[in-house]
Amino acid sequence: MIGHSMGETACAFADGLMTEEQTILASYWRGRCTLNGNPPPGCMASVGMYYQASKHFCNPVLLNRHGFA
Repeated sequence: MIGHSMGETACAFADGLMTEEQTILASYWRGRCTLNGNPPPGCMASVGMYYQASKHFCNPVLLNRHGFA
């Protein structure tokens, strides 16, 4: 899942890409990291990276399943 909000997590679950457990854990740890990291209000990270440079971070099974490999 790639994104900056909980909407991506909900969509990944709705599309069957994440299990219920994975979705709950992703939501929990996103919240914990936000609390522990104490970022300024409204901030987010932006990474300038093309698909070819970033695809090794993605699960190859899911990439193949959706035709992105």
